Formats: sequence, structure tokens, C-alpha cells
Amino acid sequence: MYCKKCFRKIDDDANFCKYCGAEVKAEAKDDEETVYEVKENRNKKEDGFATCATISSIIGIVAIVLSILPIMVGFAFGIVGIILALVSSKSTSDKARKDRIVGLILSLIAILISIATCVIMIILIVKGAFDLAGMFLCLV
Repeated sequence: MYCKKCFRKIDDDANFCKYCGAEVKAEAKDDEETVYEVKENRNKKEDGFATCATISSIIGIVAIVLSILPIMVGFAFGIVGIILALVSSKSTSDKARKDRIVGLILSLIAILISIATCVIMIILIVKGAFDLAGMFLCLV
């Protein structure tokens, strides 16, 4: 019998999964049907994790573009990209692995550019070479 939560093989007479602690209901299904259901559920989870990896790559690209702005939007997008890449680490497909690595690298680069942009902005403000009030007046 297989646990329907973590999809691991457990004893047929078990009431709880020894891996995840989920309650196991003894059902009269044959093992072949259960294995099929487990594989089908695992494939659905894999697709979701692979999608997270692809979105992580896209967010990494957006984060790099936004990291040039002096506000910390690129930094925030970089953090979101890293979180999505980490969530997608459960996927075992090659495409998801590549997307996850690309997403992590792009997000980290965006965070570093955002921090550097803010540090440069602070230095320019402190030295008086940048007029913050004038910048906001131009926007209005």
C-alpha cells in the first residue's frame, strides 16, 4: 500500500504513514490501481514544481531590469525569484533543474545590482551630488 500524502510504500496493515504521519485508510483497492494513482499524483506535483522553476527564471529577468531603479523593487523581485527556485527544488526534471539554476543566478544578480544601486544613490545624496527633492519635483 502507498501513502496518498507522501507517496511512499507503507505496510498494508498500517493506520498511519511512518514517514509523514498521515492517517492511512485501509481500502479494498488493488495495488496496481493504487500505484497508478500515486504515479499520477506525483506527475501533477512534478508539473507544478517545474512551473515554479520557469516562473523563477522569468522573475529573475524582470528583477534584473527593475534592479536599476533606485527603489528596492528589483531586490523584492529577486527575493521572490529565489523563493520560487527553492520551492521548485522538489522537481526532478532536467528542464526544471536548468530553470531553477537560471532563476537563482538571475535573482542573486538582481539583488546585488539593487544593493549596489542603493549604495551609490546614498553616497551621491550624502556628497550632495544628487538632488533628491529635485528628482521628486520632476516626477510630479
